[in-house]
Amino acid sequence: MKAVLINAFNEGFELGRKLVEKAKKSKRLVLSRYIPVDDFLYGEWGEYSAPLGSQEEFLDGLFEALEENLPGGWSWDYDYCNDPEGYLTIRKGAQ
Repeated sequence: MKAVLINAFNEGFELGRKLVEKAKKSKRLVLSRYIPVDDFLYGEWGEYSAPLGSQEEFLDGLFEALEENLPGGWSWDYDYCNDPEGYLTIRKGAQ
């Protein structure tokens, strides 16, 4: 189970890192994306919901990547709409 949680954290962290890189390249000041947590953990057509612990670890990894990789003055917000899934918004600030 511990390996599953570590992998879930790493998956979330990698997604967060990629989203920050995408935001840096974008000309838009606000970027929003729906985060279907189970789809990232089990694939789009998975039959099962990911265990709650791995969902939380995935989000922990995602949030940590955002904190570590966003440039100064930028902010992010996560609005839960179907716990644990939700909308991630990245706002560009002064660069």
